[in-house]
Amino acid sequence: SLGWSDDHARDDVQILTKLVPHRSLKNLIISGYIGIKPPIWMEPSYLTNLAYLKLDGCVQWHELPLLGTLRSLKHVFLVHLTKLKCIASLSNGSGGLPPHLVTFDVKYCPDLSELPVLPFSLKFLGVEAVGISSLPTTMSDLERLIEPQLSVLQIESCEFLASLDGSFLQEEHYNALSVLKLFRCHKLSSLPDAAHFQRMCV
Repeated sequence: SLGWSDDHARDDVQILTKLVPHRSLKNLIISGYIGIKPPIWMEPSYLTNLAYLKLDGCVQWHELPLLGTLRSLKHVFLVHLTKLKCIASLSNGSGGLPPHLVTFDVKYCPDLSELPVLPFSLKFLGVEAVGISSLPTTMSDLERLIEPQLSVLQIESCEFLASLDGSFLQEEHYNALSVLKLFRCHKLSSLPDAAHFQRMCV
């Protein structure tokens, strides 16, 4: 866990660059860091065993390091990344999100207008105060290895979210979905058909 207070020193970037973790690292938290980009060691070759990642208050980061090849990474939390514009996606060659991701929680990232393709392993998706206008899709049938696992979906204070149509919320996903929470999404004008909700687990 690497944390910075409000009293930053000029050599923060050099400090974080030198703090190269052991390759067996499983849990990583970086908070309050004001460098403009992630340290150079935040790449797959150093993080092959990483299972838990939380980035909080790294307010200068515009994009994240490549996460899609981290097969051990199951829990990702992104909080107060106020300038973040891009998360790993297939379009930038990073391979999207980790293939075995279970928890994906994104909060207070107002410049983030799009979420990447979601793996079918995902069980919890939380989105709060993010600039998305639509929900993401899931992997194609060719990439699909398991049945959809998403059981909890929480969306809050996404002022540009206008519709849930065309996203991963297709008929097959309601077999696993047991919790759907929508708060303060004022532009949201429609919900999926009532028949889909009847399939949700009780």
